[in-house]
Amino acid sequence: MGIILTIVYGCLLLYWLFRWKMLQTLHISKLEICTFFIFKILAGILYGWLHLHYYGGDTWGYFKYGRLIADFLPNAPIDYIRLTFLPKPDTLPPQWIQIADTIGYWNEISGYAMVRFQAFLHLFSFGHYNVHVVFWEFLSIVGMFYLYSVVRFFQPNAPKLLLYLMVLLPSFLFWGSGVHKETVCIFSLGLLLYQLVQVFRGQYQWFRFPLIALGALFVFLVRPYALALFLVAILGLYITYKNPKKAFLKFGLLYALTLALVVLISYLFPQYNFFQKLVNVQHFFLVYDKGNSDIPLQALEPNLWSFIKQSPQALINVCLRPSPWDANNTFSYLACIETLFFIGFFAFCFWRSFQVKSDHLIKIFLYFCLFFGISYLLLIGLTVDNLGAIVRYRMVPFLFLLCGVGYLLGENTSENWVD
Repeated sequence: MGIILTIVYGCLLLYWLFRWKMLQTLHISKLEICTFFIFKILAGILYGWLHLHYYGGDTWGYFKYGRLIADFLPNAPIDYIRLTFLPKPDTLPPQWIQIADTIGYWNEISGYAMVRFQAFLHLFSFGHYNVHVVFWEFLSIVGMFYLYSVVRFFQPNAPKLLLYLMVLLPSFLFWGSGVHKETVCIFSLGLLLYQLVQVFRGQYQWFRFPLIALGALFVFLVRPYALALFLVAILGLYITYKNPKKAFLKFGLLYALTLALVVLISYLFPQYNFFQKLVNVQHFFLVYDKGNSDIPLQALEPNLWSFIKQSPQALINVCLRPSPWDANNTFSYLACIETLFFIGFFAFCFWRSFQVKSDHLIKIFLYFCLFFGISYLLLIGLTVDNLGAIVRYRMVPFLFLLCGVGYLLGENTSENWVD
């Protein structure tokens, strides 16, 4: 039954992708769409199998707890709707007490959001994990196609090779295909960026605004800090899109003003102290021993100077590790090889940037990706002390950095924006 449902839903969603006009105008063939989708489904199934039999982790927890909520549907559909779609009440109904004690993510907004998603998908999967994988890969591939479409607007000379790298690079393929938060983040940020850029261009169709709200809601539920970083970067993109002169300086001033505002709010309103919240996040990782891939981090203090002092080491940890001397198993060796690839790739792009002429659209999108990606990486490096978690978390900012330098992979050509 599970195999049949997986094939049926896979074919239906693939047919929808074949009919998507945006992909037709991007000249992405049906064979390419099918190949990407199948590879991602296989990667998602592999991700689930490895975590079921070897690594544990959250993906099966989300699935299992989603099933507990779905079990309310036959006899208590109102409870199912409330648990899946509505805010949790301060006072729990008696029939919810046991499930609240059972679900380990009950008091965690992002974790419980993932449980909600799985509870909804149980309506279609009838308890088969691989069906969830199919829907998850659909979200992931749609998000990546949105990103690629935006790239082709800002960087008309970006080749199709970039799309292949976005989808099929091992880190993007594996971590971006698991039933986890990164997939929701890719879909949400891709949708959000695409629709906002359309609005910047004066495309004010009514349906864009609900889609913008949906994208913002999803990324807020699973990665609220990613939304905060994205909003600052997208404001910089909007400002420089309207007036591209001295774009890099404008991005720098915007981020400096944002940092000053964060410091001021943290000082005037201690309950909203941003630095203290990040200290708490780091403390969670430090006290939660995940094994021999943990790396030493100096404990942060809730002030700006402490964060500045530790930022260089944070960027080293998140960009240059795992290194060869960190590797101790098959996956860490593979992650090490890919880290070396990224180092070489971005070094090549830096060298090539002196040889390729770029216009103002390319530059402002590059600055957007750089500022968003580096600030995201810095946040990860400051708070996370586990190399396995770092490799997974950094795939989203690495994806944006790859998109930013995508024009360096091809020759100058001219194409129009596609919708």
